[in-house]
Amino acid sequence: MSGRFVSRRSFALGSLAAAALTVMPAARTQPGQFGAVSASAADVRVPGPHKLLQSRLVRTPGYGAATLFWPREPQNRCPVVVTFPGYTGRAEEMHIIGKRLATHGCAVLAAGSTEPKAFPENRAEQILRALDDARGRGEWASVIDPAKTAFVGYSMGGGGSLIAAERESVSAVVALNPWAKRGFSKVTAPVLIVGGSNDTVAPMSEHARPIYTSMKKSRQRAMLTRIAGRHDSGIINDPRILSRITAFIKVHAAGEAAYRPALTAEAEPLTRWQIDPAPGA
Repeated sequence: MSGRFVSRRSFALGSLAAAALTVMPAARTQPGQFGAVSASAADVRVPGPHKLLQSRLVRTPGYGAATLFWPREPQNRCPVVVTFPGYTGRAEEMHIIGKRLATHGCAVLAAGSTEPKAFPENRAEQILRALDDARGRGEWASVIDPAKTAFVGYSMGGGGSLIAAERESVSAVVALNPWAKRGFSKVTAPVLIVGGSNDTVAPMSEHARPIYTSMKKSRQRAMLTRIAGRHDSGIINDPRILSRITAFIKVHAAGEAAYRPALTAEAEPLTRWQIDPAPGA
């Protein structure tokens, strides 16, 4: 971590009441002020209240072409989130997630890979370069809190995100259909793993579940399984998945307890939800 900024059980299947994934509204602040979550940020199943700014990055220091997404008028200092695609994928495959997080008050750098066929180790290095770049960007100087950070990676980008979290202290990691044939016993950050029970590219029995079991030092680990989901189950526009990702990032990277009920809610139909330790335990 030398030379880098260092920031600091349950199992259910069934129906989910709409109120269970609702964030309690907080006092509204004037536009442009930092403060509480807007009352209109009530439902994590839908985009948040913030209108977005975005900027395309073509020349980047050590990672591929990227897009920045951030709130036009943030009401808190935003956590910095780096997203990273899978094998042969482009940055755009993470835009659904990136935009959703930005509407809920995150500053997102959706990075691509300089080597589309790179394996997780290489992707980890690019993710760390992207984080360093994001923290130093002038357009975000008055927007972000550089101590609040998260990685969201898909497939080999998920494996890369976990490797990067072994080397850099981050607030949260989300690994979507992760591909990594190794354990991550050194990771201490909270980690959410999303998998599909019908994934034949990175079968959960060979990747997601062993990864989950290995992370005994994680401050909180969670796993969301999309029943009958395939390898792309983590990156499609599925409110059941996007709501958990949003809540996990907002609780652990942004530190907003108002989103915590979405982590304690029961599993929605066609999903399984496991979290250890239970929030508040």
